[in-house]
Amino acid sequence: MMFNVKIVKILSCIKLTLMKNILPLIIGTAAILASATPSKALTFNVNQSWTGSFAGNGNVATLTGTVDIPVGNYTRNNGNQSSPFTGVNLTLNINGVSDALNASSLNIVNTLASYFINVSSADIKISTSGASGAGSNYLLFTSTSTSSRVLFGSDANPAFVFGSLSSGTLAVTDSSFPLTLGTVAPTPTPVPWEGANQSIIFFGASLFIGYKILMRKIAYKSIISN
Repeated sequence: MMFNVKIVKILSCIKLTLMKNILPLIIGTAAILASATPSKALTFNVNQSWTGSFAGNGNVATLTGTVDIPVGNYTRNNGNQSSPFTGVNLTLNINGVSDALNASSLNIVNTLASYFINVSSADIKISTSGASGAGSNYLLFTSTSTSSRVLFGSDANPAFVFGSLSSGTLAVTDSSFPLTLGTVAPTPTPVPWEGANQSIIFFGASLFIGYKILMRKIAYKSIISN
């Protein structure tokens, strides 16, 4: 009879320990993993082409490559001109001469104007509002080592795309908004269990710590009961 009583006490101890120690550890681990997951940027293919019409007449330009940006709707104005792009890997080519562009920024002169960058899981669309002839508003892709650049902007009417190499070669023409800047790049097939390793490690660590606590409490209870 005494033996059965001890078993009941041990089982009660195990249940109490699980509720007080192991379960909170598991819940806490899940919360940490959830809060540590950042908003992941997607990669988009850019393939723009235009021919100079009111500057660099007849010059043929292309802008190709990729940009990285998280999904979201970004509104920028005179008070917030930060670029939401996290990666730029573009090539500007005008009449067969190329230069790499690796940075982005925004320039919004008119205090009443806004620049919109709408990013879905399928594409990137850009547009503006409130632009005026007093100051153009544009999204700029540029090089950190040369003066080559591409602008997608507006000075009320019309919108424009401006390409310039560091050599001075231009290709500038009218455009229209909203403009689809790029489309999402195909993603590689994920490796099985990819991204789950960290969760498994944390979960295993939680169980191990809980097990150690459980064993100590059982040993302590056994000593007291004896």
